[in-house]
Amino acid sequence: MRDINIASYNVRGMNSPNKRHYVLDTLRKLGASIIFLQETHFKRQKIPKLPTRQFATWHHSCHPTSASKGVAIAIANTLPLQVLHQYSDDEGRMLFLRVQTYTTKFTLANLYAPNQGQVQWLLNALDKLKLFAEGPIILGGDLNITLDPVLDTSSNKSSSSHKALAKLRSKLADFSLIDSWRLQNPTARDYTYFSAVHNTHQHLDYLLIHKSLLSCLRTTGISITTVSDHTPVHLSLTISDLPNKFWRWRLNELILENSKASSDINKQLAYFFDLNKDSGPSYPIPYDFLDRQEKRPTDLCST
Repeated sequence: MRDINIASYNVRGMNSPNKRHYVLDTLRKLGASIIFLQETHFKRQKIPKLPTRQFATWHHSCHPTSASKGVAIAIANTLPLQVLHQYSDDEGRMLFLRVQTYTTKFTLANLYAPNQGQVQWLLNALDKLKLFAEGPIILGGDLNITLDPVLDTSSNKSSSSHKALAKLRSKLADFSLIDSWRLQNPTARDYTYFSAVHNTHQHLDYLLIHKSLLSCLRTTGISITTVSDHTPVHLSLTISDLPNKFWRWRLNELILENSKASSDINKQLAYFFDLNKDSGPSYPIPYDFLDRQEKRPTDLCST
């Protein structure tokens, strides 16, 4: 059992090395182990190397020719999560990852909605997510819309109609997606973006989680504005399917130099494969079973 800290941040461009360093340092101080970024502004063929050892592998959705838009997801090296499949669009606005812990699959979705026609774009994105997703969904990103104009804007107004917002909220309810921050702060006002043009504060950045993860939810937060015009949002989940520490087992080769131990291992392997030779699966399957016996929890959030 361990905590997973997830942060979502519209960084408004990361082509400057100094800004990349500052953004990643900000997320490191939040203790993030899964990162959702929006507006990276990377071109598809010119993605710079991101300066962090904690996140060796990054997944991107980028525009092919324009240094605009762009979303990314990174998973810390210390998390034993395997990425099974990835989906990205051609505009650099959406990125889905299907991942697996030892026994459980779930889906990470990162969205950067346009600033016009947001509702219809989000409805279309959710339709694509429905075809891709497997297991509980964690959806983060800059939705460029306030889900509750009364609480999520300083002006108490939205550019989208009540009917359109109701349709979007109904769609999110169909997915059983819950605004994690609003759940823990039902009447509070806090914002993630300031519009100088309209002189209003707005809550545009979200981390939505599937209702099956609500018992896993520990903390949520909205950070402070620094190098971007948006503010990072973050949450912490306690997942029972992940160990507190993660390491890869490696055979002590000195054991093989002991003739008795080596003989015993060979006998056990011969017996195992002889036992499974007529059972149907090819050798890689029973070998994987031999290599890693897995305990299957009954609840992802059980304590």
